[in-house]
This record gives sequence, C-alpha cells and structure tokens, in this order.
Amino acid sequence: MAAATCLRRLCLSGNQLSALPEGPYLTALHELDIAENPLPGLPPALGAASSLRRLLLAQPPAPADVHAVLSRLPALRQLVLPRGCGGAEGGALAALQAAAPRLEVLSRS
Repeated sequence: MAAATCLRRLCLSGNQLSALPEGPYLTALHELDIAENPLPGLPPALGAASSLRRLLLAQPPAPADVHAVLSRLPALRQLVLPRGCGGAEGGALAALQAAAPRLEVLSRS
C-alpha cells in the first residue's frame, strides 16, 4: 500500500496503528481517516500529504502538531473530530484556525 500513488481516500480507522508509514501514497490522498488508533500525536509522515483535503482524527491535535504537521497541508479544508472534542483543546484548535482560516472543524457522531 505504501507504494501506491493513486489513492484518493484511505480509511485506517480502528487498525491499532501506533505510526503512519511514510510513502508516496500520501501525496495524492484527498481524505484520510486515522481515527480510533492509539497514535501518540499526529504522525510526522502526514506532512507529505500535500493534497489532503479532509482529515479524520481521534482527538484534537496538540499545539506542537499544528505547527509541525498540519500547517504543512495547504489543501486541508476539513478536520473531523469525535463529538465532544471541539472544546477539549481550544488553544490548539484556535491556533489551527488562525494558521488555516479556511479550515472547517467538524464533529462526527
């Protein structure tokens, strides 16, 4: 999978991932679901997903991840978090929306 270059959507939710493998598959992705995984934060490999428009996460990103990873995703327009997480990390979300004013933060059920 890591060598695939034509993937547009990838759902890795609930796969017990502790890391996201690097590879050319990330560059063409438009949607990535990495929710419900025990990731310690946003995977650094995610910075290569330059076409990513929609990202589904298990928790709000930490402020350091906003600057180190998410700010390197110019096409990102939607960040989807579990219901009830919107206010949990208000500082990180505020920093994220300041860095990417076109970003829409959504809650999923």
